[in-house]
Amino acid sequence: MASREETGFNARDHEPAGYRLRTDVTITASVDPQTSRKHYYVKSGETGEVFDLGEEEYFFCVRLDGRVSFAEFRHAFEAHFGAKLTFEKFKSFADDLVGMRVLEYVSGDAFAQAASALIEDILDPEDHDPRATPFRRTLLDPSRFFDALAALGPLGRVLSIAIWPLVAIALAILAHNTGAVLRSFLISSDDISIFIIIPVGLFCVNLIVKIMQGAAAHREGAAIRGLGVIFFFGFFPRFYIEENAIAALDDEPQRRVYATGLKTRLFLWSVFLILWAAFQAGGGFLPEAFVLISHLAFAAFLWNAVPFMKNDGYHWMSLLMGQPQLRERSLLFLRLRAARKPAPPDMTAVDQTCAILYGLACLLYMTAVIILLFAFISVELEGSLGGAGVAIALGLMGLAFAWYLSSRHAAERVRATVRANRPGLGGRKSAASPSKGAVIQLASRPAPARTSPAQMQPRKAVATKMWPRFVWFGAALAFLILMLWPYQYKPGGEFLVLPNDRHQVNARIEGEIAEIFVKEGQWVEKGAPLVRINNWQLERQLAESEAELDRSNAVLQRLIAGAKKEEIALAQSQVASAASRLKYKKTELARNESLLKEGVTTVRAVEQKRAEHAAAISDLNVAKANLAVVKSGATVAELDAARAEVRRLENEVSFRKEDLERTRVFAPAAGAIVTANPDLRGGAYLRTGDLIVEIEDTRTARIEISLAEADLRYIKVGDRVQVKPWGYSNETMIGAVAGIAPAADESKANRYIRVLTELSNADHRLRPQMSGYGKVEGEMMQVWRAYLLFFIRFVEVEVWSWLP
Repeated sequence: MASREETGFNARDHEPAGYRLRTDVTITASVDPQTSRKHYYVKSGETGEVFDLGEEEYFFCVRLDGRVSFAEFRHAFEAHFGAKLTFEKFKSFADDLVGMRVLEYVSGDAFAQAASALIEDILDPEDHDPRATPFRRTLLDPSRFFDALAALGPLGRVLSIAIWPLVAIALAILAHNTGAVLRSFLISSDDISIFIIIPVGLFCVNLIVKIMQGAAAHREGAAIRGLGVIFFFGFFPRFYIEENAIAALDDEPQRRVYATGLKTRLFLWSVFLILWAAFQAGGGFLPEAFVLISHLAFAAFLWNAVPFMKNDGYHWMSLLMGQPQLRERSLLFLRLRAARKPAPPDMTAVDQTCAILYGLACLLYMTAVIILLFAFISVELEGSLGGAGVAIALGLMGLAFAWYLSSRHAAERVRATVRANRPGLGGRKSAASPSKGAVIQLASRPAPARTSPAQMQPRKAVATKMWPRFVWFGAALAFLILMLWPYQYKPGGEFLVLPNDRHQVNARIEGEIAEIFVKEGQWVEKGAPLVRINNWQLERQLAESEAELDRSNAVLQRLIAGAKKEEIALAQSQVASAASRLKYKKTELARNESLLKEGVTTVRAVEQKRAEHAAAISDLNVAKANLAVVKSGATVAELDAARAEVRRLENEVSFRKEDLERTRVFAPAAGAIVTANPDLRGGAYLRTGDLIVEIEDTRTARIEISLAEADLRYIKVGDRVQVKPWGYSNETMIGAVAGIAPAADESKANRYIRVLTELSNADHRLRPQMSGYGKVEGEMMQVWRAYLLFFIRFVEVEVWSWLP
């Protein structure tokens, strides 16, 4: 595009030109009947002189109203007359008209009053932002606050220099702890909803940036009169400051102001990343908050550094290139080319190519941002809320569209109002110059030197500036004494309230809950009944076991008593019968053998008799053995087996009876019932091991403080402990360190040591699982060391680890 030197652009071109027609001037017009040319006559009310003006001079008189800028005037002049107009020629001719008492200079106060009147005409009196919409509202006038911050100019310069070492340290931390940083960020983002993280984080970062920019603008001499909030896309809150005064500065001060915003975001990123590295060993909420803010600050830096939207990076780049309207001109040229209109004659081929590429990049970037933003919001909302999330996403899209329409309407409204308040050709009669081409033929005069607002402020006497030195010296001395003052270091951390004694009462048999005797929160003593369980199968098994025991006892007693007389007589008769039968069989065998010798019988018959004789001998032996057994009684082994069976059945009966006793559950220790709604479980079926109720004794509360492992060396058993529960935040409870865990525990990305203390809790105010924050009164040290321990540890461990 055309360079700054070619276009003659300067910030002063967009400031009010500072000329207007005097109120006592009278303008009349007449037409030459021969040439039909208009003549304009101006009479000065102060001197009474009458001047014959040409059309160019008349154009000056009616167009300059004290509010129009040179850029606007030049655009209208060149469009009307087709002649070029430089600022020097404009200034020279306007000054000549002032010398003729036709125009007058407009003071700053007069212009401010005119601007205020314009604002009051078009906006709500409570909002002085001319672009105010339902999504953009000015909150307050921060000029005094920014003036006070601008007075700390040396501190700002120190911070501007210190930012680069801080960024280098932050990059080193990121290089050595990339995984830990990302892990900590993911953990912190998981703990908090993304729809809370992004608005709150960027809201805070954005506010700090705007405050620093406002202070930088006042330091450069621009007065910021408005600080407000805008809902970007209709729902995303961001702070803004009025930039009209910044645009009135020269290029270099403007670049410094916009660079302040980018540097502030880098400063926040580096400082909070260093704080994360220093505090992450201690765990808790602070490291998560630090890493979250650092990531959000860096994301804000990247968003504002991309020069495809009107943000700090864009303004800084466009001012560096000498093209303050780069984006508008590129998009306008893109529309011209899309409409197949010719390019302006002063644009070279390179300028046209750059304008097309930059305009397309702006459009593509904005389109990608809109698509990705609403796609992400829609997916997150639908995943979290289902159909309601989709409805909310559609509502946010509607808000974005309303924001777009209201922003366009506000811009058109302001332009229309400005046009309506500017004197037109009909307001005062129009004019011609006393000589042809008067405007471009007038002798140019050098423009007066511009004075910045900072240079226009009156200087106070040197004597009045001595007292701040004494104040600063006294403050520095007091600060030094405070830093060297003895201080008791009090490391702390979050704590949980644990009961002094806890018992879980579980079912030891299966069955249905028949009765429940306790309720949640009820205090019970040891041995108090809790529940009764029904088990019919157990009762049947007990009856069967008892019957088996009776039978086994009877068998044992019979073995002990031995055989009866009748049993012995029966055995003897069995022996006699067997002997008689043997005698008979023997006689028959002898007779058959004789008959065989005589040939009367067969061999087969003799063999049969021999078998019967042998069987008779066996029967006699069995009868004799049985008689011996009956007479001998039970053996030791038989008695032992019978007794073992009796003992087994006795144990089984005893176990069944104990099981029946287990159907009634009693409290194993004194305490409060902490199980939720146990009285509503009537009829529930329990299996062995199922939890029935939980009893906790909280007459003494055990406090477990999660203390950073880095603070372990500063405490010992017996140190005084201060705790503040969230439920009793107005009260500090005092205890002592009763014990320190022998091993460190890991929570998320951090490690901590559990420090135990006990507090009397007779009133049961401290309930189990209540939380709060506790501090241990540790070693005595100087104030500076106590408050810089995190940095000392950071240097001693983190920086030391970087050294080869």
